[in-house]
Amino acid sequence: MGSRLTKVESHLSALQLSLDSITHSLEKLTSGPPVGALDSSSGVASPSGGVPPLHMRHVKLDFPRFNSSNPLDWIFRAKQYFAYYHTPDVDRLTIASVNFEGVVIPWFQLLQRANQLPSWSALVTTIELQFGPSPFDSPCARLFKVSQTSSVVEYYNEFLL
Repeated sequence: MGSRLTKVESHLSALQLSLDSITHSLEKLTSGPPVGALDSSSGVASPSGGVPPLHMRHVKLDFPRFNSSNPLDWIFRAKQYFAYYHTPDVDRLTIASVNFEGVVIPWFQLLQRANQLPSWSALVTTIELQFGPSPFDSPCARLFKVSQTSSVVEYYNEFLL
């Protein structure tokens, strides 16, 4: 009986060591760079700075659709999506293109046939040029034209736009 008890204690000790090792490995996986660190592939700061905790990984995010309106907002949201899912650069162009709508589809097809979009970063630059604000718009001129005609909140929102 004493021999069996010694064997059981030995097995329990081995199991405890294995459990400690697994716990340590799991802690290393869930800890990342400091909070607010930049994702090197997208240049976007993630709230956790690295891999989100395991209890947060069940959140499903939908990739934003793009129909040529609000291109800078769409680019921001797409970068956030790619950062969250740690999407490799080689997959970003394909994921983005299947979420195009309206006039963006034939525009993208034309550029793709001409091999003018080799990467995600090239697509971002091209979208900014094609659909983004005109480089001839003067932000300073717009700022001088802003005047308060209603509530302070609406006046404040004019500065944000």
